[in-house]
Amino acid sequence: MRPFHELRPLTILPCVQKQQGTFSEKDEQLRAILAKLDVIDDQSGVSGLTVEDVTALRRQLHDGQNLIRETLDRLRQSQEESEMNARRRDEIETRLAALETEYEELIGELADKKFLAGHQY
Repeated sequence: MRPFHELRPLTILPCVQKQQGTFSEKDEQLRAILAKLDVIDDQSGVSGLTVEDVTALRRQLHDGQNLIRETLDRLRQSQEESEMNARRRDEIETRLAALETEYEELIGELADKKFLAGHQY
């Protein structure tokens, strides 16, 4: 397993790019904390973490959880909209097929009437 500080940064969603500077700063803070975590081999190594490090890490984890939750909610909503659009498309295609059939029947009836009317005179 790679050390925490070597993990790739998260890709920032377009909807939050306006906060990119803030994310970059938080990302650097998180990398620094994770680098400290990588060197902890025993209980004495924990003393290298400050209260600010733990608070920042906790905040980052909380923010990450919120971002994941929001992303999952948007994904669920997008899937529901996609399914609804697919149902609408199917209904419209069915209606279109029925209208095309009805149109062809009317054209056929009109042609028959013209044919009959032409033979009567």
